[in-house]
Amino acid sequence: MSAQNPAEGGNSFLSAVYAAKSPQELQGVYNDWAASYDTDLDSLGYTAPQKAADVLASVLPPTPETRILDAGCGTGLVGSALSRHGYRLIDGADLSPGMLRQAQKTGAYENLNEVDLSLPLEGTDYDAVICVGTLTEGHVGPEALEHFADAVKTGGYVVATVLGTIWEPRYREFVDGLVQRGKVRVVSQDETEYRPGFPIKLRVVVLQRTK
Repeated sequence: MSAQNPAEGGNSFLSAVYAAKSPQELQGVYNDWAASYDTDLDSLGYTAPQKAADVLASVLPPTPETRILDAGCGTGLVGSALSRHGYRLIDGADLSPGMLRQAQKTGAYENLNEVDLSLPLEGTDYDAVICVGTLTEGHVGPEALEHFADAVKTGGYVVATVLGTIWEPRYREFVDGLVQRGKVRVVSQDETEYRPGFPIKLRVVVLQRTK
C-alpha cells in the first residue's frame, strides 16, 4: 500500500507497517508500536476485534473445551474480546515479541508464541482460528488462510478480516480456490465498518474446514 492509503488514518506506525519490506522490518515496527498500540487504535475507533469475536461466537458458541488460536494476536485485543464471550482456551501467535509481552498482560491466553504467519502453522487441533488486522497485500497474504484451515479440525472455523480495498481480486480468488478444492466452505463474507464513518469497509470472512 502507498503512504497515502486512507486506512492509515494519519498514524505513522500504520504507514510504516504498510511500507515494511521484510518480516524483520515489520517486526521492528510492531515492537516499537506495542506500548501505544491499544491507545492509538482506540482513538481511531477501531472495533474489528470485538466484531470478529462476535462473529466467531455466533458460529461456534464457547464451551469449556473450545480451543482457539488468535493468529496475529498483537497486544491481545481479540483475546480479550474472546474472553468476554466466555472462551477460555486461547493461544496467541504473533511476529512481534513486543506485542506478545503486551498480550501476556491481558491474562486471556494459555500460550503465546512468536510465529511468522506467512509460514504453515504447527498443530491441527484447534476448533477455530481467528485473525484480525493481519492479512494484507504485503508480508502475510491470502495463502495464510490455507494455513489457518490446516490448523483447525475438520468442521472447525476460520474467521478472518480483510480490508475491502484488497479483497478483490487476490483474496477472493484464493478463497474460491479453497472452495473448489473442497477444503473449505464459505459460511459468510459480510462487510462491516472498518472505523465509524470511514469509507473503507472491512470484510469478515468465515470459512469452515470440510476435509
